Amino acid sequence: MTSLRWENVRLQDAIEQTGTPALLVSERRLRANVAALREGFAASWPNATLRYCAKTNPELGILRVVREEGTDVLTSHAAEVQLALAAGFAPAQIAFQKPILDEREVDAVLALGVRRVHAFRDADLELLSRLAVRRRTTLRISLRITLGRSGMRVLAGASRRLGMSVDEARNVKTRDGLAIDALNTYIGTQQENVAAFRPAIRELVKLARTFRTIEELNLGGGIPSNSLLRLTPARLLTRRRTGLIEAVSPRDYARDLGRIFAEEVGDGLRLVMEPGRAIVGNAVVLLTRIAAEQGSWRFLDCGRNVLVESPLAFTRWIAPLETRGKHAVVKLSGPTLNTLDVVDSGRLLPEVHRGDVLAIGDAGAYTIARATRYAGLSPAVWMHGVDDRLTCIRRPETYADFTAPMAGAAD
Repeated sequence: MTSLRWENVRLQDAIEQTGTPALLVSERRLRANVAALREGFAASWPNATLRYCAKTNPELGILRVVREEGTDVLTSHAAEVQLALAAGFAPAQIAFQKPILDEREVDAVLALGVRRVHAFRDADLELLSRLAVRRRTTLRISLRITLGRSGMRVLAGASRRLGMSVDEARNVKTRDGLAIDALNTYIGTQQENVAAFRPAIRELVKLARTFRTIEELNLGGGIPSNSLLRLTPARLLTRRRTGLIEAVSPRDYARDLGRIFAEEVGDGLRLVMEPGRAIVGNAVVLLTRIAAEQGSWRFLDCGRNVLVESPLAFTRWIAPLETRGKHAVVKLSGPTLNTLDVVDSGRLLPEVHRGDVLAIGDAGAYTIARATRYAGLSPAVWMHGVDDRLTCIRRPETYADFTAPMAGAAD
């Protein structure tokens, strides 16, 4: 029998402290991911800024680590701005974006000192100008440009609703209190092929040349996590693999992206990336126990109420903490009555039964951030520090958390 180790910790020992279900974060991996991206860009395009996308995973403990590693942060609502400040980010390091700008919320964000805002449509500029004049300040505006591309074709049509067309952006007029100094776009998540960014860079460069004020081009997210694969027809069988997936080197990816940027831009513009998954995805594993079994089905104490993204979109590594017996194909279900609560419909694993614990990799992105309370509350999150200590950075939710917003709920 062999025991699974992850990031210098024996997971069988870890669950004695964390219990299940639980999310285990590697501080070492978080820091290494930021360093790898930074070093990659430094090798080919040093004029680059990493801005962590907080909505990917807004845990305070994680925000503090990425801030210490020198990233800026992208926020998407006022409470997230407050959280970024609590994590130690200076207002100048915080950008704010939301496809619908509410005047009261934006004013609250500006009151916290944020001055970098993304604008999705011309009406946003009217609102932002009015608020900037009222506050006697200047806002730095990044225009969101829709290029009609997405990493997943099924999402391409939906992605075109977010942002201005190139023609609309060309017709943007200057307004009091606004300095339009950046263009941004988004081509889709988990872009395994770095060359996918080239057409977007080329179009943004053309548009930037029609302005005299553009200082930065922002390519948003899309840098992949290297222990996650987009599930394509050719990869259906890879869902049966149990080992770690190492699809891409973050350092090499950033270096190659910087090189493409240099080829298309020439000089003079700052490259901004807003990665989330590439920083936090592979830094977290979900520890979940088999609570019941029926035929080839194994029912887990945590499922798609936390692993929200569909197993038909991505394939993750899954492994038992203790390996024994022969391999067999099993089906993995979460604990809810949701018909779609299927973690995997055909996974080749060593013999596993009720009471055994599985580690599910690449659980850092869009898990707690998008978790649902449908048939369960959010589990604990633990940080495995660089000193190899385990620290709880989010306790499991309780009845009090569940009912706190409910008027009249009993204690």
